[in-house]
Amino acid sequence: MVFIMLITLRIWFWTFMEYGVWYTGSGRISKLKQKRWAIRLAKIREQELIVEQRKDLTTWKDFLILYRVFAKRLLTNMVIW
Repeated sequence: MVFIMLITLRIWFWTFMEYGVWYTGSGRISKLKQKRWAIRLAKIREQELIVEQRKDLTTWKDFLILYRVFAKRLLTNMVIW
């Protein structure tokens, strides 16, 4: 997050320099914007991957295993009592 903010500040600085002081062809600004977008895209992909991994954890097979473990513990506790 901090890195994106620093890139954004650099973009603002170079935009000011580009349009307020002298024209350099906007190459530096576009490179910084591409870097910022690449970071954001990587973060979005990471979040989507986490969501996909969470979906995999809640399948019917996992619920079946959880049910069997729960039932086994419940029966064991009944027998002990």
